[in-house]
Amino acid sequence: MSIYAVIFAILSSVSSSCPHVRANGNPAVAALIEEGSHASETFRHLVAAIDRTSGPHPILRILLNLHRELSDLIGALGHELQHALEMLSDARLRGQP
Repeated sequence: MSIYAVIFAILSSVSSSCPHVRANGNPAVAALIEEGSHASETFRHLVAAIDRTSGPHPILRILLNLHRELSDLIGALGHELQHALEMLSDARLRGQP
């Protein structure tokens, strides 16, 4: 098994009912997202805020080294989700005036 996990966080304009933060079929990543959402109110709010975004979005890929403590992984993923939310909140970065 690779020491890295790819998390497809975000962002497709497919359906508003489809979660924008996804594990892309990787059970370890799905568990990380679930645990982060369970353990951290901030993490939960980030995921919810990203899911509330609408319109065409790029697909962002987050790469994490899995050889870290769970709390460090959750923090690192939350940090990257914050950057994704900042990007989604800036119309200029999404090609909108």
